[in-house]
Amino acid sequence: MPTGSRPPSGSATSWYRAGSATIRIAAPPPVDDALRRTLVDLAVGPPRSDEGRDDVDHTDGPTAQRDSVAEPDIEITVVPIEAGYRVEHPRGSGNHASAATAVDGVISALNLTTLYASQRHAHLHAGGLTAGDGAILLTAPSGAGKSTLVTAAVEAGFGYLSDERIGIDATGLAHPYHKPLSLKQASWPLLPHLQPNDAGDDHRNWQIPASRISPEIDGRPLAGPTTPRLVLRVRHEPDAAPRFEPISRGAAAAAMVLNSMDFDVIGPDTIVWFGRALATARTGTL
Repeated sequence: MPTGSRPPSGSATSWYRAGSATIRIAAPPPVDDALRRTLVDLAVGPPRSDEGRDDVDHTDGPTAQRDSVAEPDIEITVVPIEAGYRVEHPRGSGNHASAATAVDGVISALNLTTLYASQRHAHLHAGGLTAGDGAILLTAPSGAGKSTLVTAAVEAGFGYLSDERIGIDATGLAHPYHKPLSLKQASWPLLPHLQPNDAGDDHRNWQIPASRISPEIDGRPLAGPTTPRLVLRVRHEPDAAPRFEPISRGAAAAAMVLNSMDFDVIGPDTIVWFGRALATARTGTL
């Protein structure tokens, strides 16, 4: 749906923020209800187009100037179709058979569209946690167990940055992406108590808000930008006991570049920014 157009009849509209991007999602009630539960950690109110201006009267009353809602950076629309729902977003669309799989589709759309919403960060395919004043980055390709590790760590009291990607800025600071944690079916037997109440046979993933896993972590369940203190290259070895092995910063940098998500956009600055993130961190393989 083009920005500024009207959502389909009967749709509800909700607003979210991921990084610097504001997202407006229009969806029919079954999908909207599920999205509001699942994306609760990203939820915000509609942004005002006059936000930050001192010359606008925001008070109530017959003579007050009414706030106008700003246009979103990203717009996602869920449209009912005969076979279920179609999720439309600026970089494509996809059909889904049920409300549950449409939620998965919306989260995939968020992952893709917010990745390219800003060029101020080089994005690393990694899980991210915080402990004390530092960040722990777990870099690995899909299927290596990042989300399972991050979920277990959040349950244990670590702060949550992301289970999908970390933005590294020009100073080396790690920025969060607070999407719900996505647990694939192989992880379900390990964390059965986290099964969503509405999880049915058609769920591809369990989508779990971090605030549901740990309602309060030192008063702040969702961590903000943090200095990396430990960068781990995660290996998936079925049935092997976890073990930490130190590696050089050069080896860690190579792993980070291999797991860069937008090197084609950021270019060589990616290597510089990743190097600054490693300057204050221990490095190893887990």
